[in-house]
Amino acid sequence: MFAIVAAICTCAYTLADGIGARENGSGPSYALWLAVCNSIASQVAGVWFGGRSVYGTLRRNALTSFGGGAMMMGSYFVAIWAMTQAPIALVAALRESSVLFGAIIAAVFLKEPVTRWRVVALSLIFAGMVLLRVA
Repeated sequence: MFAIVAAICTCAYTLADGIGARENGSGPSYALWLAVCNSIASQVAGVWFGGRSVYGTLRRNALTSFGGGAMMMGSYFVAIWAMTQAPIALVAALRESSVLFGAIIAAVFLKEPVTRWRVVALSLIFAGMVLLRVA
């Protein structure tokens, strides 16, 4: 059930991003405004639930937070731009292929076990990528 809900949420935010960027007329502008609105909402939620102490945590982890945020925004900008240039479904499938790379990195560097089910799941992801290219 959790996988189905996650798939529905992924589909919803992918379509919202793709259509929003196209309607906006500028992928980077759409992504930037979304980031600004998300940061305001995050600030409000952080202070609401954690009080002003959240800023101390932010100060202690500023460099790591900034680096991670910059990488996240860079990849998001690329994905949103791609959705203005190519079919949304194609970009979404390629974007979600990051799961494949994450699993490989986890197995190689984090020494996570490679179970039969993981191999099956990763094979299906890879087959889907190949089918998208062939079709």
